[in-house]
Amino acid sequence: VALVTMDLGRIPLAASCERIRARAKDEGVDYVFMTATHTHHAPTMEAENAPYIKNIETAIGNTIEDAVKKMQPARIGVGRAEIDVAHNRRKILDDGRCLMMWRNEKKLPTEPVDKEAGIVKITSTDGAPLATMVFFACHPVVMGPSNCQYSADYPGEMARIVKEQAGGECLFFQGACGNINPYLDKTPLDKGGVESMRSVGRACAEAVLPALSRIE
Repeated sequence: VALVTMDLGRIPLAASCERIRARAKDEGVDYVFMTATHTHHAPTMEAENAPYIKNIETAIGNTIEDAVKKMQPARIGVGRAEIDVAHNRRKILDDGRCLMMWRNEKKLPTEPVDKEAGIVKITSTDGAPLATMVFFACHPVVMGPSNCQYSADYPGEMARIVKEQAGGECLFFQGACGNINPYLDKTPLDKGGVESMRSVGRACAEAVLPALSRIE
């Protein structure tokens, strides 16, 4: 089985996924599960003939082949952490109307919001770190439409810090983020968008790392 997470808004279209799975099958991988972090700062995947689609497809196939070559016995443990960086953007008023509260700098209470992150810790049999998998639900939109460069948004910063401090790879898997926005939604670049994105990623990492160290 291969679990593939991508810093994209969506996974590739069906035809691409079929080609990726066929290539993986040749490597002995029976099932390929693909998911996107849903970052809003990535190229659109709905355009089948876009010039970058083939490169992305090839890169995913290469990554799976790479992983197969590096397979080894491993130990797996699970844990949880609470991360407080998000709110529910649909605020229901007393008269039943819905107010879209995109940004919530004051962290006003909203519901429902799932603040729990699931964590999977994978090490070699002698305890050396191989990978951390973090499952959490929140739109990667700390930076807004003023950002015209490719960005993984806060999941990328979280993964960078966890990888740097815990060792091994760090993979982010997006949860059911339908109406869950970061408190610092769509921060313009000239208002500190990059710094805000990094601060949210850092807050996530600071919640994940202690929980990771407690996993047996």
